Amino acid sequence: MLIRLVYASHASFSVGNDRIDPRLGRILTQSRSNNARREIGGVLYLGDGFFLQCLEGEADAVDALYQRICEDSRHHNQVILSRSTIETRLFRNWSMKYIPAEKSVRTFLRSRGDDYFNPFELSQDDLDLLVQFFHQLQVRSGSDSEDKQTQPGSAQPVWRRWLQQLFGSAERPASR
Repeated sequence: MLIRLVYASHASFSVGNDRIDPRLGRILTQSRSNNARREIGGVLYLGDGFFLQCLEGEADAVDALYQRICEDSRHHNQVILSRSTIETRLFRNWSMKYIPAEKSVRTFLRSRGDDYFNPFELSQDDLDLLVQFFHQLQVRSGSDSEDKQTQPGSAQPVWRRWLQQLFGSAERPASR
């Protein structure tokens, strides 16, 4: 059975939104190697001191990975925000894609009425939209490779087009 598990946590280290901390680099390197072996895919976002990670794969493998994640001292207060059975994977080609805290993510957050990133405050609908948004970055930019880093601001047109499709404009809708 395939599942998608999305969790959030607080980073145990301070890092600016515009650079990759060496500890984050180690997380990505380890995740990419281990996840590929376990046939787990996903995406990781770090912003404003919070991690948001989406993991996809066989339920036993994803659940076991989450238990190991909970023991990792590089973050704390891990909370599962969503765990659902899925038919198809969004992040099949990404053993662990890192989405930098770039301008396009900030634009998305502002479109939802948020000035900063706090995954614990996202509604289930907003969480689902954010996961879909991360998927759209892959699909629309043609980036199926984890080696191809998203450059800050480069996905702005992708986000704007996606927001326009979603809301009819890049602005936040009048009501949710």
